Amino acid sequence: MIREIRPLDYIAFRNLRALAYRESPLSFSSGSDNIIDHTSYSASSKTVRPHSLFNIVKQSYQLPNHLIAGIFFDQQLHACCTIRPLKQTGLIRQTPQEYNVCSNALNAQQVQEDNISNIAELGGLYVSPNIRRQGQASELLDYCLEHCRRHHFNAIQLDVHKNNQIAFNFYQKHGFVEIALPSNQTTLNIHRMKRSV
Repeated sequence: MIREIRPLDYIAFRNLRALAYRESPLSFSSGSDNIIDHTSYSASSKTVRPHSLFNIVKQSYQLPNHLIAGIFFDQQLHACCTIRPLKQTGLIRQTPQEYNVCSNALNAQQVQEDNISNIAELGGLYVSPNIRRQGQASELLDYCLEHCRRHHFNAIQLDVHKNNQIAFNFYQKHGFVEIALPSNQTTLNIHRMKRSV
């Protein structure tokens, strides 16, 4: 069952995010979805400070255009992801002019029509190893896209670490195309991807 993660799901969400971090720490430092960030995650003890992550879950649950969604089987969380407005992440890393410079794969007119305030950011899509390759990531992504449609987002954007070819291929298969990074971020080891909703 796919549903919104509620504050009562906090411990399950924390544990799944910690598992994701242990499996792929580069994914956390490469994008803007640092739910387990440097201030709330202790690499030495592999623990998350509860207050920081709990506040993120609580805040997301209270804001209508934010979403932390998960896949639950037998009352256990097995997959999760986040959606939030790009303008509210505090991580808009480009000017509107730089944002409009994109790869040839994306229709330039579509990019020019986009307003940064109408773009959602997808972050932290993670599926636990025991349910991978069963279509769960696609279902979770579809759930997030529907959330974006209901909240009048025009597009969705994400960052993928360049070493994560599986994720890059997954997003490409689901209609995401790579867009150019702003000039001040070309040294980052990420692919920035976007699609319309």
